[in-house]
Amino acid sequence: MKDLEERKKQRRAVRWDGTPVLVAVVAFCAFFYFWTAMRLPGGAFSPQPIGYYGLLTSGFRSGHLHVPIEPHPALLALPNPYDPVANAPYRVHDMSLWQGKYYLYFGPTPVLIWFWPVVALTGYYPSEALAIAVFLSLGLVVAARLIAGVRKQFYPSAPAWLVPLGVLVMGLGSPTSVLAQAAEFYHVPIAVAYALNLVMVWALFRAQISDHRAAFWLAAASLAYGLAVGARPNYVFTGIAVVLVWVAVISRKTGSSQVPAWRFRLAATFAAAFPAAICGGSLMLYNWLRFGSVSEFGIHYQLAGSDQQAYQPFVFDNLLPSAAVYLWGPGNWTPYFPFFAPAGGAIPGLFRYLPWAWLALGALLAIGQPAAAHVRGHRTLFAWSLLAVALTNLVVLCVFSGINERYASDIHPSWLLLGGVGALAVMSSQWPVRRSLQWLVSSIGVYTILAGVATFYTRLTPRQGEETWARAMNWPTHLWEQAVGIERGALWMDVELPINRPLDRLDPLFETGRTGDQRDWLHLEYTAEDRARVGFFHAGLGVLTSDEFAIPVDRRLVVEVQCGSLLPPFAHPAFSGLSRRDYDALRRNLSVKVNGVEVLRTFLDCYEASPNDLRLGGRGWLGDGVGETFSGKILSARRLPLNVAALPERVLAERTPIDLEIQFPWGRTGAVEPLLASGEAFSGDLLYVSYEEDNHIRFGFDHYGSGGPRSLAYRYDPKNFHRLVVWFGSWAEPES
Repeated sequence: MKDLEERKKQRRAVRWDGTPVLVAVVAFCAFFYFWTAMRLPGGAFSPQPIGYYGLLTSGFRSGHLHVPIEPHPALLALPNPYDPVANAPYRVHDMSLWQGKYYLYFGPTPVLIWFWPVVALTGYYPSEALAIAVFLSLGLVVAARLIAGVRKQFYPSAPAWLVPLGVLVMGLGSPTSVLAQAAEFYHVPIAVAYALNLVMVWALFRAQISDHRAAFWLAAASLAYGLAVGARPNYVFTGIAVVLVWVAVISRKTGSSQVPAWRFRLAATFAAAFPAAICGGSLMLYNWLRFGSVSEFGIHYQLAGSDQQAYQPFVFDNLLPSAAVYLWGPGNWTPYFPFFAPAGGAIPGLFRYLPWAWLALGALLAIGQPAAAHVRGHRTLFAWSLLAVALTNLVVLCVFSGINERYASDIHPSWLLLGGVGALAVMSSQWPVRRSLQWLVSSIGVYTILAGVATFYTRLTPRQGEETWARAMNWPTHLWEQAVGIERGALWMDVELPINRPLDRLDPLFETGRTGDQRDWLHLEYTAEDRARVGFFHAGLGVLTSDEFAIPVDRRLVVEVQCGSLLPPFAHPAFSGLSRRDYDALRRNLSVKVNGVEVLRTFLDCYEASPNDLRLGGRGWLGDGVGETFSGKILSARRLPLNVAALPERVLAERTPIDLEIQFPWGRTGAVEPLLASGEAFSGDLLYVSYEEDNHIRFGFDHYGSGGPRSLAYRYDPKNFHRLVVWFGSWAEPES
């Protein structure tokens, strides 16, 4: 009878161990990462280098540190090749230019531990999307092992279901899922550092609970830490956790007949320091060989939408404002599905939207079932080591001069992991209200997962044919807009201009966009007391300016603007009768009218924005010679009815060359303007013109993602029309 009861207990223990559920959770989240990343164009492998990291891998394999792209000769000939306006037609965006070569301003770890080994083994270059999915999945596997190990060693009385719940929170509640959804080269080092940081924490946990193999696990933690810094330098101070565990390890070991204490401490010290020192020294050598400085990663030589040469990466005055954003930011809710801003939007604050992180207090306050002294010591050391990882990374990114949503993937996971440990601590306590705590903790976990799904998972851009469900979700909003008379068409503004406005300052009329590097704005430029022109700024491109116009005597202007950032998403019911192609054409249509006369008309793909992103008479991000607020008066402003039928005229009616008569303007030296665009978003071609001194122009062709050639310089007469015949290969009949 006793044996039967014992076997029943063993079966119950196996049944409630939670391992099958844990495996299913990890598999589901990994499937989600791969499915999300593989939705993007490019596939998983290519025989040729793909993406920035593929190019860097190719450079390493060829025996040099720069990418195998030759900078355009016109770029190198510029007086200041880092001028974002002058280099716009020639630059490879966000690469670093140094002594005639292109480099990546990121660390080399992703190439060394993934891209290069995969190419060496298979002969094929893995895509950046695949790399992100692999390392996100690896990180989640390590997190699962870690949470399960912490429960087993420190909180064995905690319910087993907390382990898969904590892993699911990290898998779907964390912003790391955004990395797979965009899968750009910016996200690769973040995903790699995320996984390596978890490996470091796991190795430190094993070092704590190991006696004879503590030095081995310290070495593993040190190596993971060094490699993480080689991917993302903002992890540099997370090494404090290694120091804390190293001190604890050498303090508790008193030696034995086989291994004297001094030898063990020496081995542990060498293990904790040497791998990280090798990684750090190699990283400094890497920077010195590239840029002649051990601390320069190339960010000051980056070709971006602004000149980076005088860029200050760290501003300590940013600490508290940035911390408020990352920890308590209100996010950016929109009236349209998925009801939260897409990637690149305002950051959803950790403690506001992901309350699982609040449970970290349970671990830090040493809540839990009474245990032996050494177990309590391990609990406390692990919790505070993990806090050191979370806090140091947060501080570094808060003093960084820029705030970006993808940085939340550096910050949030450690706090959510600490929250998972806190949940184990709370649920292993002997408090009388334990059953109520069970409901509370599980509810917090479910809420965090749902919040993560709402703010991150649902941002996936629907593929063609998948908009039906999104449009159905937008119908209530559409009906509400109709009921209260909300319009989503062009922006109409009646403004009164100031008197004696300084001519060297630009006056903002409105701005859209969610971040400093993803925004559009319209401003007024006063060329004389009675004359002005408008300029439309698109981050990363520069300013498109209109012809001058006279300012009326009463200094009143009626401005009407139609641009893509003012439009609702394609899944809005108002666009039910439009194809995706027609909607994209409508979004690219930029038109500015002043007092009924169209002064600016072109095609421009504005950044995504929601109605909440519209700022009238001001700007959310300052600089670039534009005032903080409009110096005149906005007498009234309203949105006009949405004119779905106002599609831009299709220039190409049949597959023949286009014959244009163009009058090029005078006095546009240094400007770059589009002439013709074809294709769709992320897969189009552009013909543009750049203006040089003495009325000379060059024509350039840009194939999205690949750049293109430029013509010789031609002299033009601004008083006469010129004939231009254009043919794109993309207009030819497709092969049968």
